[in-house]
Amino acid sequence: MDNLLTITTFTPLLAALIMGFLLKGHDAPAVRNARYLALYGTLATLFVALFIVAEFDPGTADFQFVQDHSWRFGLAYRVGVDG
Repeated sequence: MDNLLTITTFTPLLAALIMGFLLKGHDAPAVRNARYLALYGTLATLFVALFIVAEFDPGTADFQFVQDHSWRFGLAYRVGVDG
């Protein structure tokens, strides 16, 4: 469950990229598919965010749901929720 913040952050970006690259045109099926994809991406983000809120412990001041990755050349990716 360490990757919940990353899922919440990048799910809308993934949906937007799919819409931008795969759903071309202004005909009715393309518009309908874009709307459904936007809806599903938003609902997925909402459900993960609600799970984060439900599992959040307000009694601690430490970071929660921390995800930390280090790569080469001193690059790092670190996210967390603080109280």
